[in-house]
Amino acid sequence: NNPGTASSTCTNATNAQLQTTCTGNQTCTNGSCVSVNIACSSNSQCGTNGPTGGLFCQGNNVYQNYITYTCNNPGTASSTCTNATNAQLQTTCTGNQTCTNGSCTNSCTSNYQQRCSGNNLYWYDSCGNQQSLIQWCQNGCYNNYCQNNYINTCTYHSYLRCSGNNLYWYDSCGVQQDLSQYCPNGCSNNACQNNVVGTLTVSKTVKNLTSGSAFLTSTSANPSDMLMFMITLQASGSDVQNVVVRDTLPANLTYSNQLIVARSNNSYNNYSGDVISGLNLNTISAGQTVTVTYQAQVALAPNFTYGSTTLTNPTNTTSSSTSYVPQTSASVIVTTARVLGASTVSTGLTNNFWVDSFFLPLLITIIFIWMWRGGIFFGVEKWFDNKKKIARGYKAEKELAKRIQKLRG
Repeated sequence: NNPGTASSTCTNATNAQLQTTCTGNQTCTNGSCVSVNIACSSNSQCGTNGPTGGLFCQGNNVYQNYITYTCNNPGTASSTCTNATNAQLQTTCTGNQTCTNGSCTNSCTSNYQQRCSGNNLYWYDSCGNQQSLIQWCQNGCYNNYCQNNYINTCTYHSYLRCSGNNLYWYDSCGVQQDLSQYCPNGCSNNACQNNVVGTLTVSKTVKNLTSGSAFLTSTSANPSDMLMFMITLQASGSDVQNVVVRDTLPANLTYSNQLIVARSNNSYNNYSGDVISGLNLNTISAGQTVTVTYQAQVALAPNFTYGSTTLTNPTNTTSSSTSYVPQTSASVIVTTARVLGASTVSTGLTNNFWVDSFFLPLLITIIFIWMWRGGIFFGVEKWFDNKKKIARGYKAEKELAKRIQKLRG
């Protein structure tokens, strides 16, 4: 410090300097890099993910544990392996099923009740399902028991009842007897139908789920809105068989599934397929109503032009038991607000080159003549005359100075 002077002094400082950088699989011990064992470099080195243990019940559904292995700080000296176990759903128990010992079993009590079916006595479970045959009743089955030394007190041919397309006689005890007749046009309300053809009516509505509108035949929407379509079918006169419903979505409407089929009177809901490729509703009974709902989404704004666009969604319905093919539709009016870009706008008197080029010069000439004759330009002429006089004077003075200079020389 202060070198070469009387106040110079010596001091020192010590600082750490990097000599070697230990790699990922090394650690620094006693001033040197020492290699260490790395527990793992990837999740697969810790174990194989998959189910573990047996099936078990949880919330009336069947589950199984699934183990997942994880490598923490992979490829370093501080790497470690951990695992987590979570229950995963394997089977959902439905209807009358309950989960017992890791499986869905029928919750109906077996052999709950014995019941007559013709001259046979069957066991039925508590859910009303027919099970095994108990015995054939030689003397007839009545009040859910086989009759011993049966004395027939039932009225013969008491009433008629349909069984499929057949009309049978039944006695007053409810026992089916001989065939009354085969019904080629179907049997309904315990009578053969005479050339009765079922009629199918179909209607369609739509609601905007995003804005919360009601079901209407036409609704308004914005781009990206979610819609719900509802198709309502009703059979009258007679059953309508093999009913197939097919929707045709227009461009800029995308099918979003959420298909729900419901039948009136809590009837068995039997259907297959989907509403786009063809939804087979099988048979719709006379007087029964079936509703079909599904969701669709409106496309993004760039797919539409400025203003309003109407999207029409038609529905076609076919059936094997009626020649009438109902058609219906619902529409969606999509409104798009958009800032228009710059455009080339023609300017001029009439935006016509030949017209503009003829009338404009003519108009200027007429105005100029009118101003001249009105004396407007007299002041201008005077100004020009003064300018000419000044210019001539300046030129004369310059010529005179040149001659004087010449005479003196």
